[in-house]
Amino acid sequence: MGRLFRRLRMLLHPARSRELAEEMQFHREQQRAEGLSAAEAERAFGNELRWRERSREAWGWLWLEQLGQDLRQCGRQWRRRPGYVAAAITVLGLGVGANTALFSVVEAVLLHPLPYPHAERLVRIVGVPLLRMTMAGPGLTGVYPHWQAPALEQTAVWEQGEVNVGGEGGRLPEQVPAAEVSLDFFQLLGVAPRGIGMRRGEDHAGRDQVVVLGHALAQRWGGTPGETIRLNAAEYQVAGVMPAGFGFPAGAEAWLPLPQPWNMETDTLASRAIFFNELGRLRPGSTSAEARAELIRAANTPAAYQPEVAVTPLQESQTAAAAPVLWLLLAAVGLVLLIACANTANLQLMRALERRQEMAMRQALGAGPGRLVRQHLAESLALGLAGGGAGCLLAWLGLPGLRLLLPARLPLAAPLALDGRVLGFTLATAVLGGVLVGLFPALQAARVRRLGALPAGATGKEGRRLRNGLAVVELALATILLAGAGLLLQSLWRLAQVDLGFQPQGVLTAKLSLSGERYHADTERADFFRRLQVRLATLPGVASAALGDNLPLNTGATIIVRVKAEGTKGAYFTYVTPGYFRTLGIAPIAGRDFGDSDHLGGAKVAIVNQALAAALWPHASPVGKTLVLPWRPGVTQSLAIVGEVGNIHLTPGAEAAATLYMPVAQFPGSSVAIVVRARGHAAELATGLRRTVAGIDPDVPLAQVATMPELMRADLADPRFRTILLGLFAGLALGLSVVGLGGVVAYAAAQRTHEIGVRMALGARAEAVGGMVLAEGLRLAGMGVALGLGGALALAQVLARWLYGVRGYDPATLAGTAALLGLTCAGACWWPARRAARVDPAVALRCE
Repeated sequence: MGRLFRRLRMLLHPARSRELAEEMQFHREQQRAEGLSAAEAERAFGNELRWRERSREAWGWLWLEQLGQDLRQCGRQWRRRPGYVAAAITVLGLGVGANTALFSVVEAVLLHPLPYPHAERLVRIVGVPLLRMTMAGPGLTGVYPHWQAPALEQTAVWEQGEVNVGGEGGRLPEQVPAAEVSLDFFQLLGVAPRGIGMRRGEDHAGRDQVVVLGHALAQRWGGTPGETIRLNAAEYQVAGVMPAGFGFPAGAEAWLPLPQPWNMETDTLASRAIFFNELGRLRPGSTSAEARAELIRAANTPAAYQPEVAVTPLQESQTAAAAPVLWLLLAAVGLVLLIACANTANLQLMRALERRQEMAMRQALGAGPGRLVRQHLAESLALGLAGGGAGCLLAWLGLPGLRLLLPARLPLAAPLALDGRVLGFTLATAVLGGVLVGLFPALQAARVRRLGALPAGATGKEGRRLRNGLAVVELALATILLAGAGLLLQSLWRLAQVDLGFQPQGVLTAKLSLSGERYHADTERADFFRRLQVRLATLPGVASAALGDNLPLNTGATIIVRVKAEGTKGAYFTYVTPGYFRTLGIAPIAGRDFGDSDHLGGAKVAIVNQALAAALWPHASPVGKTLVLPWRPGVTQSLAIVGEVGNIHLTPGAEAAATLYMPVAQFPGSSVAIVVRARGHAAELATGLRRTVAGIDPDVPLAQVATMPELMRADLADPRFRTILLGLFAGLALGLSVVGLGGVVAYAAAQRTHEIGVRMALGARAEAVGGMVLAEGLRLAGMGVALGLGGALALAQVLARWLYGVRGYDPATLAGTAALLGLTCAGACWWPARRAARVDPAVALRCE
């Protein structure tokens, strides 16, 4: 059996097999040289192999036996000092737990692969015109071009939107996010719907009444493949149902075929480039850079539409905004782990000094430096693993709260959980923490002198500098995190105090979309909006009501165009109804508001804000001027300026943008936002709002009903997330570092008990002794704060992109950080100083 086992091992280890084959050849040559028989040579070679195997097994068993001894010794040490062990595990658990919790977010957003086959080959293509318009008879038609891009295996396009679901049988309709997609969209992603799916020809007019439903939407409305469902006040056939969890793009729940050919008005230019969202799959071995170069050559776009083409991995394009923040927070929580390790290392150093007699005795009995180092590392690794277990428990308990903090826009590729990758990270962190914790005590153990050379009562002064240095490093790291958190907190406060240019209190908002044949014409949409505004104004509790295609905050799409008057200026434009400025509290400056005379067939008018007026007519009133707007390629639209209003901010941290307002009645789109100012509580008007819309058309649902303050809080979700998390990490770092400093000062004072007794016996006052201990602690705190402020200035350069209204070197923030650390450190050192001041000289000298 032994020979069979050795042969199997040789088969499983080719390198070992080659080694033995070479040795066998050497022995055969030796046999010929010495004149031995084949049997004698094989017997000698076998004896040598058996001796080697037994030696290896003996060393293996010896190593396992020594490891067992180390672990048993560790257990005995833990039973003797349960308080020390509990403190060390708690400190390490806090550091590992914070890292585990945040890494679960990083893994779910940045590292977890997208749930598509070969997702690493999926790319997002931006800036390429995907639809080329050509003149064909009385109108324009378009076809998707065949790109000569060998790096791309396949492409698909989509356009984001919404659909209205239901509206019959007494059940209120629902608006859900949807997308119009090309027929090869699902094939490119590698995710097939249950059912027949979209087939060729169903993207042509008259055959496009099919839809693929998301799993959740099919569960809510009972849609199964082959049945029909009511969408946009029309019957659609369900072509398939997607698997649970699929929601690309942007949480879509319904997918319709993108119409082809594309019909355009006859007054459009004969050649026009249309831009959609495009997705591509790279061929094996191809790169994004190759695909970008090929697309630029293949596009052959007119000079007026030359885009900036970008080909980005899909996951990178979805996480581009979140990645810098998450990596920054992961680095910050890594500093917390370093503080925890330094804190525990100080505990280990103190404990190692207490065990110097034990280590010297072990060395006198024959234990070498390596054996002592291994003993310390085994104990520290055991502490690290125990701290890792405690950290996992803390992270698991903190995940529900962390989920509440995550911004809604954070692109999670997987649910937040402690999966295998996160647990592997925790194990690696725990092992690394254990090594860092035991490194310095192990090196000190290697330098322990033998028992005979060890003076009685040795105090271990050689470790004092190391303990003090670790305490200073802890305080420096805590200072960096506190300064960064202070800058973000001040920035968030300033963002919340920004004057947005309108009055958000008491305003209720909602959105609706008109779709289907019923609202195909401009006159039908304009009539619906007019009736809706009239009815909303008569609701009980409503002070005023209006409509607009966009809200002031960045909650919808805004379009920027180049306008021409006496100059040229890029401007956002939006469509509003009369009373929009009064309802939102936007200050009028000059001219008039829109009125009933500004109807669909009337002269086209517009209102500008201060920023646009200052850019185009810096020394004159804009009222009465004429503005020329590029409407389509080769077609312009003249607008008479009838009013000027104050500036508003599209987002709290943005500068006031040049904005052009036009009446909804003259340019009725399919989607609008409702703004209602309440006389009382705005949220109480939600029910009346829904009933009013249903009274006009029960097939039109309301979506995103929220008060304006709620939208403002949602708009600040990203800065609030990073501020709260960095603040939590900074607070944890402050607590750990201050406790560590207090422990170092208390241990140093205990080591100097004899000296303090002599001082007091010679007449030193208790206040002077306490002041001496307190001054030692504050000296360490001052060094840590000074080093940390230098690091805080470097961190401020990284945080500059997220700061608003505050400089990275803000003196108030830096001074406040230093003061907070100074006060907390003084409080931590006060207790050891108080105990030192109460030392009885007689007792201290008698102990010596």
